[in-house]
Amino acid sequence: MDENQPWQGLRISAEGPRYSTGYGDFIGVPTVLVENHRMKPYRQRVLGTCVLLEQSVKTVAAAHGRIAAAKSADCAARPATLMVKWERDSIPSCTKDFRGYRYDSYRSPASGTQALLWTGQAETMTLPVFGVTSTKEVAIPRAWWVMPQHGGLIAALHAHGIRMQVLDSARTMTLEAAHAPTGKAAGKLQRTRTSVILPAGSVRSPADQPPHLLAAALLEPESDDSFLAHGDKLLAADAGLQARFDAALAATPSLAADPQARLLWVFANSPYADRTRWTYPVLAERD
Repeated sequence: MDENQPWQGLRISAEGPRYSTGYGDFIGVPTVLVENHRMKPYRQRVLGTCVLLEQSVKTVAAAHGRIAAAKSADCAARPATLMVKWERDSIPSCTKDFRGYRYDSYRSPASGTQALLWTGQAETMTLPVFGVTSTKEVAIPRAWWVMPQHGGLIAALHAHGIRMQVLDSARTMTLEAAHAPTGKAAGKLQRTRTSVILPAGSVRSPADQPPHLLAAALLEPESDDSFLAHGDKLLAADAGLQARFDAALAATPSLAADPQARLLWVFANSPYADRTRWTYPVLAERD
């Protein structure tokens, strides 16, 4: 809870996939973050790492059956919602024995206040453990759709092992779009169902896949780790729009010479022609 007041207890964090331990949770892989530093000399840290690796191999060998079963159950789970907001509990959920180091206090000559003095002597402390409570969840759709001009986003999904299906020919579907006053206003999102023409090359990422929650965390706009924070380079991502823009500039010298008119042309001919709202480039399939 507070490294300067260890007696306050331990916390369980709701970590997203941006953190190594959170990423493991989102893809169904047991993950341990080891921080072997700070209060130990170099030789002791190296030895500690060696012992950790040796014991990890032994532990996995002894419990491989239970670990495999837990992974299978985790990957088969299909939660219906994704937690996007939470608060730390004010009441501990339990107490646990924590193997730490004994500490004393002393008056720091630098700050003039009481500070902790770590003795390096092992000590087991019984500490309260505080969890988190969800304050907002979003429903996970059946699938997400991304149009082919958003190649960077599609490539990122591939890099994370998110399964996708590529559309062979154009299709018209009723999908849910998320709108906001600006691309950063995730807290003011409005969702509307609209008829969309999906061009060939559009990709569909189904929610029914093992990295179910990772896909949701990356694609749901209200998630702290969604692609909404990445923005979108419109002309660079849409070769067709760039070609039409170049043709318009060549055909209309007055357009080419007017910076404001050029910008208005781009907006008017882009998927974001409605300038009163910013549209998130991921569409949700609800039914």
